Formats: sequence, C-alpha cells, structure tokens
Amino acid sequence: MMITLLQCVKSARWPENSPISIFPGVDPQMSGPLKFNTQTPSTTQSLATLVESLPTSLRTLYSSLHIPPHLQTPFTKAVSTLPNLNLSVSQVNALGLTLTLTRQNAPTSSDYRVYTPKFPKPQTEGFFVIVSVGEEILGLKRVGWGATTRGEQVKGKISSGGGRGGKATAKAVMKLPDSEKERKVDVTVISDSYIGMEWRIEGVEVPAVPRGLEEGKKG
Repeated sequence: MMITLLQCVKSARWPENSPISIFPGVDPQMSGPLKFNTQTPSTTQSLATLVESLPTSLRTLYSSLHIPPHLQTPFTKAVSTLPNLNLSVSQVNALGLTLTLTRQNAPTSSDYRVYTPKFPKPQTEGFFVIVSVGEEILGLKRVGWGATTRGEQVKGKISSGGGRGGKATAKAVMKLPDSEKERKVDVTVISDSYIGMEWRIEGVEVPAVPRGLEEGKKG
C-alpha cells in the first residue's frame, strides 16, 4: 500500500521494523509488532494504544526497551510528539458521513511536527481517512490540522481550530457511493508518518438511499 511506503520513507524504516524503533535508545533493527503493555508485557500493542498510556508507562518502557539512562530524556521528548486521537462520527446518511478527529494531548510544537530524524525536511502531522466495507474502499481522504498539513488537498472539507480545552480538531466530510441496501462501514485513520499507527471505528451503520430519491435518479 502506498500509505505504508510513505510511512517507511518518512521513518527511514522497513515495514517489518518495530514502529518504536525510530526513537532514541531503541535498537533500529528491532522488528515485529510492539510488545509492551503496563499490565501484560507480552501483549501486542500499537503506537496508538501506547501513547494513551503516557506518561505513566515511561518507566516500564525504559526497562522493557533497555533505554540507557543518558537517552531516557531524548526518548521521552521524542515519544511525546506522538498524537493521541479521539474519533467521532456524525451526520451519517445514505450519501456520506462526517468524521471528527480530536488531538487529546498537546503538541510539542506549534506546527504539529512529527518525529522524523532521518527525513531531510521537517514534517507535520497528516492522516489518511479511509471508509471501507471489508476490503472495498468507499472513500479516501487526507486530512490534517489546517493548512500546515496540506489542507488544500481537501479544500473546503476540513475545519480546524483550538477545539474544547484548546484541543486541536479537524473534520473530514466523506462522500459515499449510492447503495440500495443498508451498510455497516469501518472508518480508519492512518498516520502518514508512523508505521502501523492507526485508529478505527467499526460497524458504522449507513442507511440505504431513500426509495424516492433512488427512483428519481433512475428516471
């Protein structure tokens, strides 16, 4: 997938590398899924789940990842750049839905830069929004926190701002193809920079196109 390629280029890692291997003190050749959990160390955990446990999990991370003392501060600073997102879906109808992304944690820079130490140019946070049914993609859009993340790519479809309590928010209006049947769709948000970092809402119920509207189109 092209999204994975973009993540690999920005992170300077292969798809099979651990998503946390880009951070200071972590073996860059570390492979496989991230295996860390404050309760059960053997449980596989994604970056999106990991960031929810910060900062209380830092001491456990230092130990499980064997971060040397002199690199613990750089490691903490780098990991703190990871976004912790909350997703909500609204305005669902037969022709589309609206997804709201809210950044739960404060950014470490005003322009929402991501941690990409090997990439030659500074990068800002961006996300791909995918609406799908099984393997079929019904909608795809790239979003971010306003113009700092190429907002022009979905001009008129993103609104961003401070949000409640100063939290950054962005909205993506997703149009869906017509269907005579009700559908349950999955909404996935994927980071364009961090390997394997994604958030997901499953089973969003989308109604069928109203009969009168469908017949009118056919006429």
